[in-house]
Amino acid sequence: MKTLVAVGCSHTAGAEIDGNTTSFYNRQNCFAAQLAKKLGYNYINVSVNGASNQFIHRKVIEYITNYMENPKEVFFLIGWTSSERMELRYSENNDFEYLNFADLEDRKYFPFTSGTHKKIILDDKMKKLNKFTDILFDYHLKENERATLAYSTQQTLKSLEIPYFMFNSCNGIERTEYTGAIIDKLDRTNYYEPDNGDYAYFPYCKFVLKHENFAPYWHHFKPAHDDYTNVLYSILKERNII
Repeated sequence: MKTLVAVGCSHTAGAEIDGNTTSFYNRQNCFAAQLAKKLGYNYINVSVNGASNQFIHRKVIEYITNYMENPKEVFFLIGWTSSERMELRYSENNDFEYLNFADLEDRKYFPFTSGTHKKIILDDKMKKLNKFTDILFDYHLKENERATLAYSTQQTLKSLEIPYFMFNSCNGIERTEYTGAIIDKLDRTNYYEPDNGDYAYFPYCKFVLKHENFAPYWHHFKPAHDDYTNVLYSILKERNII
């Protein structure tokens, strides 16, 4: 039996389905879990609230190198997130730890999103960092990195003949002079509308599937996950990916 391995941010983890940012119920009722059940696959979800695209790419490679024995027994479902997300970690030479709601084994690691509204950031150290994001992080460079990570992940999976499907969780990759050539190399059969934000999970559920009510931290409830499961299942069947 194949195993569906879901990798993404909080949307793929099912955050706030039951009102909690993280729970066993959320992971067992998100669209990734429902899709695995619909396909008759085993299910593993290594998605993390606040995960960056660097984190997502790293987790795919870690799973392949550390846990995968037979490529034909794995199916990756990968939800790329916003490029404003970035992977940061406190150094070992201090006592700082990330104590917010993300389900992280490494308490030194903390997911960070530039430009987050100050009312949402709970960590005082992250509030201070947020003031400098416009100086430290260039959006176009982050978009180029996002496209590059998606392409390199695609090529890795193809070279190893590992079945996969990728989509965007929040928005599409912006087409610029830096990202355009990379976007054109992405396999659109296995990556759902990479540069079209209208087809990203959150806006698609809101505007197309009409799930206009969502949780405090901008996550959809279970009915949206139910409907998006059917969307993914139909796409995978139509494209003969499964």
